[in-house]
Amino acid sequence: MGETTIYEEYKKENQEWDLFINRILGPQAQLISVSPHTENRRIYHMGEKIAKVRKVVKETSVRAQDLAGEYKLLSRLNDIEGVCKNPQFFQEDGWELLSYEYTPGTSLENILNEKSLLKKEILWKILRVIISVNRHGIAHRDIKPENIIVSENGKEVSLVDFDQAQEMPPYRAVLVDILGVGAPEHLTNFNFRWLLGKTLVSWSFCQELVSIPFQIVRRLVRKESIPRKSPMFEYCATDNPDIKTLQEAWEIGRSSPANAPGLNLVYYSLDVAGCHFPGERSWILRWHEISRKVDFRGKRVLELGCNLGLFSAFARHKGARECVGVDHDSAILDGARLVSKAFHVNNEFYQVDFDADELWEEKFRGFDLVIALSVVNWLTNRERFLAFLGKYHEVLYEGHESLNIEFGRLRRAGFDRIEIIMVSERNRAIFLAAKS
Repeated sequence: MGETTIYEEYKKENQEWDLFINRILGPQAQLISVSPHTENRRIYHMGEKIAKVRKVVKETSVRAQDLAGEYKLLSRLNDIEGVCKNPQFFQEDGWELLSYEYTPGTSLENILNEKSLLKKEILWKILRVIISVNRHGIAHRDIKPENIIVSENGKEVSLVDFDQAQEMPPYRAVLVDILGVGAPEHLTNFNFRWLLGKTLVSWSFCQELVSIPFQIVRRLVRKESIPRKSPMFEYCATDNPDIKTLQEAWEIGRSSPANAPGLNLVYYSLDVAGCHFPGERSWILRWHEISRKVDFRGKRVLELGCNLGLFSAFARHKGARECVGVDHDSAILDGARLVSKAFHVNNEFYQVDFDADELWEEKFRGFDLVIALSVVNWLTNRERFLAFLGKYHEVLYEGHESLNIEFGRLRRAGFDRIEIIMVSERNRAIFLAAKS
């Protein structure tokens, strides 16, 4: 019997997750978030409940609280408006789970990504929730836009994710969470002052006015905690040649302009064979839903804007007959070839600039399914690209615009069966569009 491949290990790991979630939460539980530091921490939504689930394994990322500690803090804060209600904790061999009431709304991160105007009233509501938490002798210490939920009408805000919270005297908690001073140096601290710098970009006068007392206190307090990047690129030590090949691919992805230029970020994060490959977005969060709702069996698949070609690699293992990846950056395609090698699949990759004058459309014919996720937004000649998509029977598509705009684009391209198969963590719909 041959050695287990890294894909088989990946598949086994996620089958264990599915069995646990189906047994404890039920098959209707929806995966909505995965930790960027480890796929062993995931968040699910089921009805009126949210559940944070952890598979108990050794982790490299440091948190102030495990789920049991987070449960104790939330229990102390249960009567505060703007903090998740009625927490419950469950534990069994190898697993732990923290659940609480679902808070409807959207994250502040999504509001900012959509470039919506943030009302000043929302910031004051956020500040009031933070101070209420601080008065109970708890500093949240992770006040990032993704940890703030704003209701649809903008009248309520909630603070979530207390795994970095710590107990301390109320006065110190205020200094830590509001001004960003006095926190332990070795731990991350995202605070309200930092948040203001992220949200008040169009209110320079207001920002300057609000920051005056902050600046005074900062001068009076010697030690200040500054948000720091965690050591994301320390890959696990291994003799596995496939893991080493993936590490080579991730190094190419870090430096490629196909991702976030200058930020050393790979587009997707991935956990496989006990090793974490860091990235900007969780792979399992996207693949989990798509692989359940898209049939790859026997199909020729064309992946446009393929990046490191994860869809091409995983689609082959889900039964695709052939996969071809296309991207504008030659370096990232070298990384995609390494990914396919690591996953033991034979895929082809081509460099194409979709805005070039050449008739690149003629190179790609006869495919059964085209994948075009987050591509159109970056093109100058969008109508040409959409017309190309319209030549095919089935398309997996993601845009950056509103539902009405993206529905309209797909309809004009000739698709009459359009289904939303998931909404990304950035609040963007992913469509499976087909022709009757």
